[in-house]
Amino acid sequence: MTGLMASARLRREPAVFYVRGGEKALRFMQWMACRPQWLRSPLVYEIHSIQYLDLLERHDGRYGEGQALEAYRQARRALEADVYARLDGVVTISEALKRLIERDFTLRRAPLVARSGALVPAAPAPPWAERDVDIAYVGGLYEYNGVELLVRAMALAPGRRLVVVGGGTGEQTEALRRAAEEAGVSDRVEFRGYVPHPEALEWMRRARVLAAPLRLNPAQDRISWCNPGKLVEYMASGAAIVCSRIESLQEMLNDRNSILVEPNSVEALAAGIHKAFSDPQQAARLGTRAGEDAKEHSYDARARKIMRFLEELAGRGL
Repeated sequence: MTGLMASARLRREPAVFYVRGGEKALRFMQWMACRPQWLRSPLVYEIHSIQYLDLLERHDGRYGEGQALEAYRQARRALEADVYARLDGVVTISEALKRLIERDFTLRRAPLVARSGALVPAAPAPPWAERDVDIAYVGGLYEYNGVELLVRAMALAPGRRLVVVGGGTGEQTEALRRAAEEAGVSDRVEFRGYVPHPEALEWMRRARVLAAPLRLNPAQDRISWCNPGKLVEYMASGAAIVCSRIESLQEMLNDRNSILVEPNSVEALAAGIHKAFSDPQQAARLGTRAGEDAKEHSYDARARKIMRFLEELAGRGL
């Protein structure tokens, strides 16, 4: 009975089908594109990556290598092209990702850019001078996160301590520990591993400097389009942010609210850290400005933007 009532309601009241992407979501959207005529409500797909490109970096060998992997990638590209051509709307997390989608696929309408959001606390951030952690990194330990660069940069930041909050595989953590030993900084680098999200946010608020040393690899596209919600949490913390100068990240970060440095460079990263500590007043101003800018990327602000887009598609208030 409940199913019949829901079916009847859908027949009477147009709705929007909104799905956030992944491999299973892509298959679901392909199936939805062939749905019955009476269910022809707008289909909207939120994507955080282009799957056939993402396979270059994230595949684990299950799809083969060489020609086998390339054949799988092209099959995935064909699937994505089929789905995107049928969608009524697409939501992306960055302008860079929007441009890639428009480059590779035919769409019915221009995608909406709704950058990653986060919960922005109402409580004011602690004063910069009262924080008790010199430098922190919070996040995953994948190679593209650039944590090894940060560990090695500590050799050029004498007297400063680094806390790495977050985890990966045991192999990833051990590789970073070895890097710290090789750089002679193991006594100044602390690995906290996985912690609950509230604790991770607290580490951000304790740090004077938060580092986002993402690597840029021209052969792989993921970092060129990424726009992590963690960056909003960094901004909301009030810390001085030292971040790789990458196009998609500059949609939120700039020279007025952060210290942007050349990607893939230990020396540039160390120089950015030195810049923050050499002028504490300016570092505090950067943190304050970042905190103000974070409000534009709160969950609420992002939801309002997406809802306006959905209302337009549905042709009525939701």
